[in-house]
Amino acid sequence: QDTQCVSGWNGTDDVEISGNFLEASGENIMFGGSDSSSEADMPRNVLIENNFMTKKLEWRADPRAACKNLLELKAIVGCIIRKNVMEYSFVDGQIGYAVVMSVRNQGGNAPWSTIKDVLYEDNITRHTAGGISFLGRDDTPGHVSVVMSNVVIKNSKFEDINSAFGGNGRQVFIAGGPDKLTLDGNEFQCTTNPNT
Repeated sequence: QDTQCVSGWNGTDDVEISGNFLEASGENIMFGGSDSSSEADMPRNVLIENNFMTKKLEWRADPRAACKNLLELKAIVGCIIRKNVMEYSFVDGQIGYAVVMSVRNQGGNAPWSTIKDVLYEDNITRHTAGGISFLGRDDTPGHVSVVMSNVVIKNSKFEDINSAFGGNGRQVFIAGGPDKLTLDGNEFQCTTNPNT
């Protein structure tokens, strides 16, 4: 079963997630995942700040837990992700990236789906199979979406990206042609694959 600490997809507006301990086997925080009923009802104006997000390592060997990532955005307009600590993301239900930003028109009924105006700043991510993955548009056949735009990843640290957690230890993966994607002043420390 897919589990989250916090998730939203329809009519989720002006949300603050601040100062929490968040532990979930699926996605610790996810926005999108089901279609919004209209463009106006897409998640928007979300602040994610000063949280500690983690997974238990024993879940990796537990067939009852489908472990995915620490933070996933699929459809959102306006999101600040700042000063969070995130740890332990491994290959299990997904391929181990700590942070996933993939535009998804999940059920094929929301062609307005996009990821837009996101600031990811001053975060620490550690002990993961991969760093951060971007998909600029839905690549599911027949699922039209709007291209991701204006996403900034700034002054953040990705520590101990390590293929010991599964996968290839990739630091950043970009596909689907996002528009205005900026990586500025970040540090990536990959123990097992320093060139990706």
